[in-house]
Amino acid sequence: MSIVMVCVVSTLVTACTTTGVPADADPAPWKRPETMESSAPVVQGVEGAGGGEGGASAGETKKLYLDLVKEMLAKGLPHAALAYLAAMENQEGKLPPEGAYLRAEALRKLGRLDEAQVIYHALLDTPFVAQGHHGLGLIAAAKGDRAAEISHFERAVRLRPTDSRMRNDLGFALMLQGKPKEAEFHLRTALELGGDKRRSERNLIILHYLVGDESMAERLAVQAGIKADEKAFLRDQAMRIARGLPIVPGGTGADAAAVPGIAPTPRLDQTQGGADTSIPAERGRSGNGGF
Repeated sequence: MSIVMVCVVSTLVTACTTTGVPADADPAPWKRPETMESSAPVVQGVEGAGGGEGGASAGETKKLYLDLVKEMLAKGLPHAALAYLAAMENQEGKLPPEGAYLRAEALRKLGRLDEAQVIYHALLDTPFVAQGHHGLGLIAAAKGDRAAEISHFERAVRLRPTDSRMRNDLGFALMLQGKPKEAEFHLRTALELGGDKRRSERNLIILHYLVGDESMAERLAVQAGIKADEKAFLRDQAMRIARGLPIVPGGTGADAAAVPGIAPTPRLDQTQGGADTSIPAERGRSGNGGF
C-alpha cells in the first residue's frame, strides 16, 4: 500500500494589490502595489499514489496542487504558481484542463502573452472553453485588438452568464468602445452577481463620470464608501478615457488596473501579478482597458 505524505506549510503573505478595481482588492486599490516579501507554501513528500489510511488519494493530491496554484495567483505569485504546476505535471504526467488554464493565467500575468495564448486556444476544445475565450480576450486587450477582445468576452459570457469577472471585463471593454448602455448592463449584472464587487462598483462610477452623470457617480461612490482621493482618481480615469489617453496604472480596473479595461500593459488581469484597477477584471490598458 502506498501512502502519500503531504505536508503543507503556509507562510503569511502580505501584499497590497491593485491597479484598478480588479481582483483581490486591498484597502487602497488605487495605490501602487507594495513590495511583497514572503515565501509560498511548500508541498513536500510524494512517495506514492493512491489512498490509504492517513494518506491522500490521487484525486485529493491533484486538488491540493490546484488549490495551491489558485492561492499563489490570488496572492500575486505567478512564479510560484508555475513551480507548483510543474511539480504537479511531474507527478501526474499531464496537467488537467484546469491546470492548463491556471498555467496560462500565470504566464499572462508574467507578460508571456504568446505562450499563454497558445494554451488558451487549446482550452477551446475542453470543458474550459469559456475560460479560454476570456483569456484570449485579455490577451487581445493587452495587444490593443479591441474587436477580438469584445468578441472573445462575449463568447465567454454566453457560455458562463453568471461569471461576474467575465461580465465585468465585457462591460469595461464596451465602455471603452463607447457603448455605455451595454457596458452598464454588464457591469451592473457583475455587481449583482457578486464576486469582485469593488471592481464593478468602481467601473460603474467611471462609466457615469464618462457619460456626464455626476450625480449617479457621486451616489455610487457614497454607497461604496469611496473616499475623496480615490473618487478623484476615478474621475480622472474617466477623463482620460474620454480624451483617448492611456489609463493610469494603479487604480481600480480589470485585471490589470481595476475593472477590466484599464491596466498598464496587459490590462484586465495585469501582468506582473498586479491587481486590477477597476474596470476590467483583468487587464491593464494603455489606452484600452484593464482596471
